[in-house]
Amino acid sequence: MLPIPLSVPKPAAPTAAPAAAATAPTEPQQRLDATLITAGPSEKPPAVDTGKPQGRLVIVHKDGGEGESFPLRDSMDVGREAGECIFADDRYMASRHARLTRKDGTLFIRDLGSPNGVFIRLRKEEQNGVLLEDQDLILLGQQVLRFEVVKDAEAGFGAASEQGTLVFGTPATPRYARLSQRTTEGVSCDVFHVRKPETVLGRESGDVVFPDDPFMSRRHAAVRVSEGPAKTFRLTDLGSSNGTFVRIRGEIPLKHGDEFRVGQQLLRVDLRGATA
Repeated sequence: MLPIPLSVPKPAAPTAAPAAAATAPTEPQQRLDATLITAGPSEKPPAVDTGKPQGRLVIVHKDGGEGESFPLRDSMDVGREAGECIFADDRYMASRHARLTRKDGTLFIRDLGSPNGVFIRLRKEEQNGVLLEDQDLILLGQQVLRFEVVKDAEAGFGAASEQGTLVFGTPATPRYARLSQRTTEGVSCDVFHVRKPETVLGRESGDVVFPDDPFMSRRHAAVRVSEGPAKTFRLTDLGSSNGTFVRIRGEIPLKHGDEFRVGQQLLRVDLRGATA
């Protein structure tokens, strides 16, 4: 699992003052420079849920072991200052970051307008990967990459000529899409083009290599392009140790065993376990 230091918060007591809810361990934490440090907008809390807990939301430690867990109710919020799951020391998390709700027996999660969003881990059974849309954010290792589909005007300029003679040069290859590296400064750094039917990303082997990222597997993930004029793109995990994540859009359903990232926290959904 992803070796990221995690805080170990405790759920706020019902009668505790707001200041007490922000209490958290003070042990030093390694920073994961993968997302921006900004404050997120606040949203009104959900109605008080007095129903019986159904499952748990489990903190996943950097060694893959289980940490503290929170009872899953019909509605609960995760955040740095407000909600039922509070991580007071995580500055990558918005004040009220994400909301989980249960509708007709299905658990859903949505981002509450936080700057850094919610990243869902690709499931192992998704061997064909997930569809990528223009402007999707991908998280693998410590790398945050923005996926951008190349527009027709950028696809190629055609052969150059001077006085009716073709110009020598490196043979041009088509550019289907690009991956822009997002930094903690909020700007794009390196840009990598998707030119082949399969573009592999990894630490040691592949078309796009990040040799200095210790959290990335040797061959970590791949972006695959469909055949035909109407191109589609799929992101596939190649059996990496720490997984491949995509930032969610809107509200998505969760299944037992799903893992998602909010701030520096890796959380697992346990729909069978009892309340800790």
